Amino acid sequence: MSRWGLMSTVAALILMRVAFVLPNRAAAAEPPKKRDQPAAPAPDREFAERLHRALDRWCRWLARNVQRVPGTDLYTFHPTLGGYRSVAGNQFAAAAAGYWLARTKPGEQISRPLGGLIKLALGTHVAVKAIDRPDVIRPWGATYSPADNWHADLFAGTSGMLMLDGLEGDQRQQLLAILAWEADHQIEYGFDRQNYHVTPQLGGRSVGESNAWSTALLQAARLALPDSPRQAAWRKAAIQYSLNTICVPADLTSTRVVAGKPLKDWVRGANFEPGGIQEHHGFYHPGYMAWALAYQAYAQLIDEALPESQRNPDVYLNNWRLAFDRLKQGTFANGRFIYCAGSDWINYGYGNAHILPIGIFAAARFHDPDATRLADEWLKLVEHEQALSGGAVQGVRLAAMHRLSPKDFGWYEAISGASLAHALWLMEHMDTSGMPPPSSEGEYNARNVGTYHEPGARLVWYRDAKRWASFSWRAAFGEWQAMVQPVGLPHLLRFNHNSTGILQAAGTARATKIRSTATRASPDGGFWSLGTVDRLMRKNKTGVSPCPPASSASGASRRARAVRRPVPGPGSLRTAADRRA
Repeated sequence: MSRWGLMSTVAALILMRVAFVLPNRAAAAEPPKKRDQPAAPAPDREFAERLHRALDRWCRWLARNVQRVPGTDLYTFHPTLGGYRSVAGNQFAAAAAGYWLARTKPGEQISRPLGGLIKLALGTHVAVKAIDRPDVIRPWGATYSPADNWHADLFAGTSGMLMLDGLEGDQRQQLLAILAWEADHQIEYGFDRQNYHVTPQLGGRSVGESNAWSTALLQAARLALPDSPRQAAWRKAAIQYSLNTICVPADLTSTRVVAGKPLKDWVRGANFEPGGIQEHHGFYHPGYMAWALAYQAYAQLIDEALPESQRNPDVYLNNWRLAFDRLKQGTFANGRFIYCAGSDWINYGYGNAHILPIGIFAAARFHDPDATRLADEWLKLVEHEQALSGGAVQGVRLAAMHRLSPKDFGWYEAISGASLAHALWLMEHMDTSGMPPPSSEGEYNARNVGTYHEPGARLVWYRDAKRWASFSWRAAFGEWQAMVQPVGLPHLLRFNHNSTGILQAAGTARATKIRSTATRASPDGGFWSLGTVDRLMRKNKTGVSPCPPASSASGASRRARAVRRPVPGPGSLRTAADRRA
């Protein structure tokens, strides 16, 4: 038996006496007396020029960092075999490179390796089979593996949007064959079979992001193959996948007519909570929300490029504003997501790059200066990282990963490059002339405020113009997470395991089981939250150390009431929250 023993019969322990948060009433009642100086305008033309420079630098960096497959003219971003993540790095990188090469004429030293990467990305699909090197190159595509069935549509749809226009001859035909193959298989795997991979569900098995991938893939196929006899089937499938992407519980009973029939007849479940967040892997995961928002926006723009008789303008942005506005509230003014339930992927590595294209989309479509700010700040971060790395977006921050796990690094890095290309693609496919200048940091922080309590996700947060506070009872790794900090200092974040340290300091182990929780939002703003956990105790020489019982039932009751009693400010966490107040 280990030196840690589980006190499974021990009375539950009150976890946090400092999880009560109320707003600063004075700050909430009075607007800032002195507004920040507005940020310099960022017209869409200037924005596009910056994006072109960033993508140019990234693609030239990519050409220097792909590796030649021995004995071939092929190049790969991944020197070893691997699962779909290895494929992902090559596919996203090839799509970005294809977009750039169609608009740039670099020398052979750059174009040759990038062309070899594109050749590999297309030729290894199961519908093409132009390359047979199983010793060093992994095939991809629906039917190759269960993981491919739910990721190949993402790779194909991204290539269909970014790369098709620049391809000629055999390579163009290869990509068209890939689009048709994946579109047909998304129908085969779809809703008629009641497949859990596509059926929306709240909590850990939500499919918002993957249904968005399928939607965009089907739309890309419709646009690329206008004469296909499968057009009607692809259109119906695109509608159904889309309406089962950013879907909330109310959609299941909605009689609002969408695409010719009540919304409730299209929707099979809910991926997003009523307030607009999505959980994945069992907890609130903003990166997965960004995937869904991005690929729904792309699907909408593709729809607008189709003949008018083939459009469904009421489909692809269903609940889009709800989810985007909630994501804004949970995002710092520098564009970084607040992982208030922790993260099991690299922070900012998976999904956060999509804040660039979706910020541009929302800024132009809804004239949202805060969305402009998020896109502008993320692009500034990209420019800063490239200045340090010579072209890579995440190469400085993830240098150790680049060295120790090139497969995972390539996946994250290639998504960043493709997001630059997607932002430019988006600006080509919509009118961005009405994009407002970015808001200032003060304006952003003053607008994106309030208390949000999502009981189904066991999550609550409060934000005002100066601080953030949150509590999640369903966080990454089966833990809980509390955060209180100034919104002006986003780099102070500690995402994972930041509450279990309280138990460690008390001489107990990190592994625990949450027994009960209670959270309430105050009508005046703010919240309180408390819960009970079983804990692991150190063994003493005679056995497991007992959990000291309460001195009396009345004493325990008094302690519980003390936790619940409203107090001004964020209680014992005041120092952390109010340093900049």
